[in-house]
Amino acid sequence: MDIELHLQVWHAIKEHILDVDKEPAADDFIKLLIEHGADASSFTDYTLDSDLKSSLSEYIDLDDDDIESDSDDEQYYEYND
Repeated sequence: MDIELHLQVWHAIKEHILDVDKEPAADDFIKLLIEHGADASSFTDYTLDSDLKSSLSEYIDLDDDDIESDSDDEQYYEYND
């Protein structure tokens, strides 16, 4: 599964979701990806916004060093080498 493509989709639609609905939308987004075969630990290779990071923490234990937080939530999702 191409996680990067899915994260780009999230980034594109996120700006159209009301702030009060972003966290539940992120929860549903992560849940859907995992139900369709995404490995939750593979998300740690990418910079995630706070909503996705919070949702992902329900599936795996995250340390501050596991996922690079996107401080302004507007950056492109990049692969962390």
